[in-house]
Amino acid sequence: MDGVGDPPHGVGDSVHSDRLFYRRSLQFYDGRIVHRVSCVSALLVAASASSARANPDVDSAVPILLTPGRPHQRRFGFGLYGGGGVGVFVPVVAHPCTGDSCAESFLGGIIDFSTLEFQVFPFRHREFSIDVSSRLTETFLGLSCGYFTGEDVFFNFNVGSGTARLLIGPGLGYSVQVCHSAAAAEFRIPAEIGIELITNRESFGFKFLMRPLFETYRDRQHTIYAGGGGMFLLGMSGYKRD
Repeated sequence: MDGVGDPPHGVGDSVHSDRLFYRRSLQFYDGRIVHRVSCVSALLVAASASSARANPDVDSAVPILLTPGRPHQRRFGFGLYGGGGVGVFVPVVAHPCTGDSCAESFLGGIIDFSTLEFQVFPFRHREFSIDVSSRLTETFLGLSCGYFTGEDVFFNFNVGSGTARLLIGPGLGYSVQVCHSAAAAEFRIPAEIGIELITNRESFGFKFLMRPLFETYRDRQHTIYAGGGGMFLLGMSGYKRD
């Protein structure tokens, strides 16, 4: 005879069997869930590694689905350019002729094989750049004496994101004509338009530029000339990226 308060015969065994069944079922499903999570994690890591081999810019240590894309971003660059062009000047404020010296209009070619350029990209999410172009020894063939040296600063819009980029922007600059021991000043309003062919990693770019300009020039006889012209330049720039 069962004691007082004891469950009927066989009931305890049934409850114990049910509890054991539920416990084993939970362990089974927990194991399957852990297995599936492990498989998904392995697939994500494998996809990330495959993407890293195809694109070195993606961090292979983090699954690709959790890594936001990083745009290519140049920070600054250096370049060397050279080329030639043509210019024309007309006297607008001239002193009377003295002897054989008279102010005359002149047309001549321009040769420049030593232009250095520094570029900085100040906007993090835009490819706009400020380009400082240093003309070291620019020769104007229409002048009988000296050469020009000076600086131009451009605001370049760098339109596009593929291999070929459109370069376009306005600028301001100055020049100094060096002739023996004398010097003459020149104010310039240039612009630039051209194409840059850039490598996939944006480390190097090859540029084809045209730079039209308007300028005023004062010679040693204090005659003021106004004129303009254009330059065609070829060059290469190297860039530092983020």
